[in-house]
Amino acid sequence: MRPGRLAVTTGAFLLALLCAGTVLAQRWGRVAEGYGVPVQHMPATYSDGTFAACKLMYRSNRSEYLGMGWATDYPVAAMNLMTRVSELTKTPISKNDEGEPNHFVVSATDPALFRCPYLLASDVGTLHFSDVEVARMRAYLLKGGFLWVDDFWGTASWQQWTHEIKRVMPEYQIIDIPLEHPIRHTLYDLQTIPQVTAIQNWRRTHDTRERGDDSTAEREVENGA
Repeated sequence: MRPGRLAVTTGAFLLALLCAGTVLAQRWGRVAEGYGVPVQHMPATYSDGTFAACKLMYRSNRSEYLGMGWATDYPVAAMNLMTRVSELTKTPISKNDEGEPNHFVVSATDPALFRCPYLLASDVGTLHFSDVEVARMRAYLLKGGFLWVDDFWGTASWQQWTHEIKRVMPEYQIIDIPLEHPIRHTLYDLQTIPQVTAIQNWRRTHDTRERGDDSTAEREVENGA
C-alpha cells in the first residue's frame, strides 16, 4: 500500500438504492470503457470454485495526477495477478471462454461482492464511500474478504484513504508490517520495501517518488507503505 477506504430497511428504499446503483454503475462503467476497456461485471450467481480477483468500482470525490479513479490499471492488474498465481501455485483461476483470466468489476453495493475472495482497489486516495457502502465493506471484511489497495501517493491521498477505511473498521489500527514478518519471506525473501512508481512517471523523471519529497521511500515506510 502507498500513502498518499446491512441494515434492515423498507422495500421502497431498497428499490431506490437499486436504481441509483444501476445509474452509478453505468456512469462508472463508461470511465473504463472510455479508455477502450469493456467492463466485465461479476454475475451475482457466479461460482465455479476458482480464484477470482475483482476490481472495486467506487466513486471519487476528487482527482489525482496520473490517476483514473477506480479504473486505474483495469483490467491488467487483476489479470496479471491471477496469471502469476496460476504460474507460481496450484490454485486454479477464473477464466473466460477465450481462456483469459476474468477481470470482474464489483461495487460495494453489488450482491456479487461476497463472491469475490480478493478485492483490488487502486487510486484510493480519491475514494469516498457512502454510508451504505461503509456498511457493506465492513460486512465483507468481517466475513473474511480480503482487500488490497495501491497506487495512491502523498499526504492528501493517505489522509483521505485512512479516513475512509477507518469509517469501515473504526476499532482497528493501521500498522506497518515489519520486514521480519513471515509474509515478507514466504515466496521471496524481501529485505527492503520497494517503491514502485507508474511507468509514465518513471519514463518522465526516472524517480520512484510520484509526489517528490511528499512520497519518499522513508516516508512510505513510516506511513505503512
